Amino acid sequence: MDDIVIRSVTLHDAAGILNIYAYYVENTAVTFEYEVPTLEVFQARIARTLEKYPYFVAVRGGGIIGYAYAGAFIGRAAYDWSAELLERMIAYSKGNLHDIKHFVRVWSYAKMIGELEGLEQRRQYILEAAAITHDIACPLCREKYGNTNGKYQELEGAPLAAAFLRECGVDEECVARVQYLVGRHHTLSGIDGPDYQILIEADFIANALECGYTTRSIENFLEKICRTNASRRLLHSIFCV
Repeated sequence: MDDIVIRSVTLHDAAGILNIYAYYVENTAVTFEYEVPTLEVFQARIARTLEKYPYFVAVRGGGIIGYAYAGAFIGRAAYDWSAELLERMIAYSKGNLHDIKHFVRVWSYAKMIGELEGLEQRRQYILEAAAITHDIACPLCREKYGNTNGKYQELEGAPLAAAFLRECGVDEECVARVQYLVGRHHTLSGIDGPDYQILIEADFIANALECGYTTRSIENFLEKICRTNASRRLLHSIFCV
């Protein structure tokens, strides 16, 4: 019988590893994934892991029979990863009930609207992360500027959100998009994707409830800014406009 050799992975090993992994995606729930990733996606995962962590394969007779790697904790598709971000964001807010209630409300509306609009999984992930972190700079802005003006929030919030998400193990592509969204969440021009659009809408709905916006303000938002059918239905249902 050939000896088993343990060695560091290379990107050329991706197909052999994916062949093992695919069985567990298709036949068990342990991977927390619903679909087998493509070879290109799997190679990219290996490459990202190797940037920070060890990754090994077990080889016998020229074939891969097993693998192991280390990595930061972050949930798969079927795991409620947003619960971890919410818990950390609540801790970050240090008992500020106003801020906590607001971002939880914005997140709940963003999650609902995104799911009703059928966002693809990764876009939904980004939307929810942005909703959780969108007002992360409010404590700093109160201390530094004496208020939470939207432009100050955008300026200070983008780098704070990026640092927070990196500490949570979120990948750099998602971090970059969330940072962009947090840095523009009070900017109503140049909306360039459904995650941006829904974040604006969810934040408006939460603010309208909290601040008692007038019927005319809500109608104006519906006419000029709101684009998704799910948000329109919510605004009509909540405010009877």
